[in-house]
Amino acid sequence: MGFAEVIGLASLVVAVIGAVGGLVYKYLERKDKRPRLMVETGLGELTLEPSVLMMFFNVTNTGKVTVTVSTIYLELPGDQRMLFPWLEGERPLPCRVEAGEKSIFWQRFKETQDKLRDEGYSGSLPIVVAIEDAVGNRYTKQTKFRVSHEEPA
Repeated sequence: MGFAEVIGLASLVVAVIGAVGGLVYKYLERKDKRPRLMVETGLGELTLEPSVLMMFFNVTNTGKVTVTVSTIYLELPGDQRMLFPWLEGERPLPCRVEAGEKSIFWQRFKETQDKLRDEGYSGSLPIVVAIEDAVGNRYTKQTKFRVSHEEPA
């Protein structure tokens, strides 16, 4: 193998490494721009309505792009869903959540508990809190819901 062939081969190797590196960089850059929402749940009281227990849904945009939250619902055993047409919050749904921003929504715990009881659920219920954005992406958090008592699981 002559000097010219070695140089040609080295150039080819460098070009392939550069192309692969560029593709990896583009993939990571694009992945970083995907929408990301994180949901946390909890129980508590609103300052304006003390002694009324509320379920809170804290939605945080941990990504780098604005996301429009369109709906929040519970996924129940047996492929059932519980929608919240009466959900309240800092802003009405659908709402835009900017990158790094958080929005809080709430629902009366007793109403949710009564609705689940009316649907035949009891005891400690494994549920998934789900959020959908305007383009159909789904973000979830698994938790338990105690249907029989006034306290969370």
